[in-house]
Amino acid sequence: MLIFSTRLSINDKLTRDDFVKLVIEWNNTSRYEANIIPGIIWNGKYTVSYTHQNLSLDFVEYPDKAVIAARYVKKTEDGITWNSDYILNLEEKKICIQLDRSYSEDSIFSDQSFATPHFISMLIERGYLDTDNGIMVMREPVSVDIDSMKLFTDILFGGNPYSLPIVYVSRNVHNKFAVDVTKLAYRLKGVAHVVVAKNRMVCSELRKKNKKIETDGDIGIYFLSDARRHKSYNYSDFMGSESNMLNHVVSCVINYSNIKELDPLYTWNGLNREILRERIEALHKQSEEAQAARKKDKIDNDELMEVYETELKAMQQQVNEYSNMVASLELENNGLRQKISGKESLPVLYFGKEADFYPGEIKDLILRILSEQRKGTKDGTRRAHIIDDIINSNEYMAESERLEKKTKDLLVGYKTMSGTTRQGFKEIGFEISEDGAHYKATYHGDGRYMTTLAKTGSDYREGRNIAQTIIKMVF
Repeated sequence: MLIFSTRLSINDKLTRDDFVKLVIEWNNTSRYEANIIPGIIWNGKYTVSYTHQNLSLDFVEYPDKAVIAARYVKKTEDGITWNSDYILNLEEKKICIQLDRSYSEDSIFSDQSFATPHFISMLIERGYLDTDNGIMVMREPVSVDIDSMKLFTDILFGGNPYSLPIVYVSRNVHNKFAVDVTKLAYRLKGVAHVVVAKNRMVCSELRKKNKKIETDGDIGIYFLSDARRHKSYNYSDFMGSESNMLNHVVSCVINYSNIKELDPLYTWNGLNREILRERIEALHKQSEEAQAARKKDKIDNDELMEVYETELKAMQQQVNEYSNMVASLELENNGLRQKISGKESLPVLYFGKEADFYPGEIKDLILRILSEQRKGTKDGTRRAHIIDDIINSNEYMAESERLEKKTKDLLVGYKTMSGTTRQGFKEIGFEISEDGAHYKATYHGDGRYMTTLAKTGSDYREGRNIAQTIIKMVF
């Protein structure tokens, strides 16, 4: 499942050698020792592999198209595979960065979060990125003042071909932002430009210039695509749940970035498929030359022909595998496009303002509610047929049921917030903070879903009661 994708312009400073060295440095400087492949010494080749336990780092080059790519793979003990892909096209002066995650049948969905790739920060810091039609790609918000207002409105409504969305954050009546704009800009680095109003006066003047521009703490996302030119989030809809507002904006932008169509040469599978096809063509040519030599010189080279045929079959099988992977990703992205645009087909239900706290959460909860409702619905009725049809047409993962059970197990005999208990809360999606004689547990940072726990449990029933409160509140 593709969970992050962006394509950025680069300048002449980023060479093939710089690219390889930067990827290796990214590996060597990871904050997490378990993610580092140790002892990498680059031999100067552009097609090379490094492995260590459950980690691998592969580089491939496609010289004819001036493309070089890297794939870092991490396989976890719970059956999750993380792929980080970096595709550099020196001919088009573009770099594509993608993060993909897949699961085995026995995977446990314990941690659904991910961070925007740090590799983007490294590209920004080294000055390897070009501007986006004159707009700097940054990881901090840009402030609009009175002097720069005209430039900002020209960018939004002047038809400039910028490639990344622009996220504009206005100030509320208290002259504050509804969200942490520094955090927002960091989480959207490389996928959007975050622009903020310097003060309330700027908000007011911008509003006079164009009635579409947000005010009073609202946030607007301005897209290049005409189909999704503008999306606005009203501060009043999220008061008391500002972190949820931030998550909505981030999710919207990243989903938009993920569904952009990419040339196969900007994907790991597509690139490797083209490289293999080129090798197959070369082998076919060698095979034909060997056959011609055999006829001309009457040389008995059956053994050589067998080698060619065996290698060709193996390569063709790899090409087919890569083609299937590319087709699968294209189908996934087409599905996402239809879901987001709603133009190609009409779903049974449209998503509202609530966003998933983990992939598929809303769908999972709806299917669970339907499953529970079906138990009390008489067979052979229209309601039963419709519920059965919806449930059978969708894959019910029962993730909320798993989280419910984990919550009960976690709080059996609760006495105090031990390290193990705190980690357990984190795994089911709760943030723990201290509040005097109590702890506050907040579900995915959303203040609407908060409960308190005593620092010292009073009796054996307390853990069970807290578990029931949590289950009724979020599962």
